[in-house]
Amino acid sequence: MKPAAREARLPPRSPGLRWALPLLLLLLRLGQILCAGGRPSPVFDIKAVSISPTNVILTWKSNDTAASEYKYVVKHKMENEKTITVVHQPWCNITGLRPATSYVFSITPGIGNETWGDPR
Repeated sequence: MKPAAREARLPPRSPGLRWALPLLLLLLRLGQILCAGGRPSPVFDIKAVSISPTNVILTWKSNDTAASEYKYVVKHKMENEKTITVVHQPWCNITGLRPATSYVFSITPGIGNETWGDPR
């Protein structure tokens, strides 16, 4: 008597990953999912669009959709640095500057949970 022929079959696959993986990859690409400990990407293309003796308007760009706030720092070597946070806007109007004085400005992106990126 011959042994009964057995047919080798793979176990049925769950359809879960078939649709979940492309969705996860899309959300990651759009920046909608921030991994634990993740920091926002630095801003770029910082420009002074308006300059006067006592104020300057800075603009910048950000590819990070998770960044909801920006912190700008005004540094002058003779004074303490001044830090201001702006929310949901890629520009700032810095006032109270002194004529003929050198300043250094930096912009740092942030997320609402107090996670800050690298300054530029």
